[in-house]
Amino acid sequence: MMNISILGAGVTGLSSAIILKQQGYDVTVYERQSNISQLGAGIVCWPNASFVLREMGLLDQIAAHAGKIQFMQRLDNQGQVLGTLDIRKLDAYMGDASFSILRRDLMNVLADKVESLGVKIHFNHQVEAIIELGKQGTLIQFSNGSSIEPKLTIAADGRMNSKARLYVLGENQAKYQGFVNWIGITTLAESDAKLMDQNKDSLKICDFWGKGERFGLVPISTRQIYWAGAASMPLGNIEKDGAILKKRLLKQFSHWPEPIQQVISHSQVESIKEIYLHDHQPSKTWFRNTLLLLGDCAHAPLPTSSQGACQGIEDAWHLGQLLQEFKPENNLAAIPALFESFTQRRYQKTSEITLAARQFAQSLFNQNQESIEQRNGEARNANYDEIVKGMARFWGAGLPACIPSKSP
Repeated sequence: MMNISILGAGVTGLSSAIILKQQGYDVTVYERQSNISQLGAGIVCWPNASFVLREMGLLDQIAAHAGKIQFMQRLDNQGQVLGTLDIRKLDAYMGDASFSILRRDLMNVLADKVESLGVKIHFNHQVEAIIELGKQGTLIQFSNGSSIEPKLTIAADGRMNSKARLYVLGENQAKYQGFVNWIGITTLAESDAKLMDQNKDSLKICDFWGKGERFGLVPISTRQIYWAGAASMPLGNIEKDGAILKKRLLKQFSHWPEPIQQVISHSQVESIKEIYLHDHQPSKTWFRNTLLLLGDCAHAPLPTSSQGACQGIEDAWHLGQLLQEFKPENNLAAIPALFESFTQRRYQKTSEITLAARQFAQSLFNQNQESIEQRNGEARNANYDEIVKGMARFWGAGLPACIPSKSP
């Protein structure tokens, strides 16, 4: 069977490796880091991602490490509720559940599956150069001196400084969107779990909106939560000392409602990270010769999309579907048509997600008081059932699991 090389062992790369190996392809993964990355606090596997994980046979393992989200509450920075999304209805519309999971646990589930399938991950393989070989494929040169000449290459090497994106588009500079995220994980003793204000049977995301600031709390359980604070500010140097960041955040959000102060103060210092948020302008060009971009190096949305990792997981599923249709192992000349079909299938949804995330970020990090009051007023008066239906249609587009006309 045809050998497929995957550049990058993140969520998209590992998901692709699993799906392609399950279809019988000979898959090899090359990762720049020395091990599986643990960068990031957590993600929500919304129903579109859960559908793919179920197709991969991994949803039970994910659920064992995850929380099942029931509600998402929007609040102002005084703790006043602006509105509540019923995630149970979203799940019913789309046909799968929404799970919150620490990123390290998601990565471990994916990596364990990759290992069980016999897929080799070559670590310490930083791409140095990519050279077109015409019909013979692509030459990938690594900084350690090794090189490969795969017939088909899937690039999932991330949003920042992707060598594959540079090869395909001639540019790979992500655009800073004017705000910084601070992320972390808080795990409490059972006796302190009440500080989280969570019910095990109705876990809720709490999304606090302020003036040029935001703070989100995502529960895994009644005593474990991952969080993200954010604020608009100029691009600066990343602070890597978690203790310094913790002190700064306690001051930055000192006037915000509980449990924000409790969550920050009980956070594991080593989990606290500072990230200046970048995305890519949508492009309709995702491939060159026999190399295809997937995930963040093709379409990197802001975290305000709630869909970054989910769309990478979706990419893997759609690629698997099209490989079954085009069967490039029988005809290498079919690769360009396969890649073009993939791009056409995925471009509209991913570009709309990227642009919607930018628009939402502009609203969240607006510092004009009149605009903030208008934003909060609209949130108070919104029809949340219709918002949920819209989310189902948007996130479920292109997937058989979504039945947007179905009533929960």
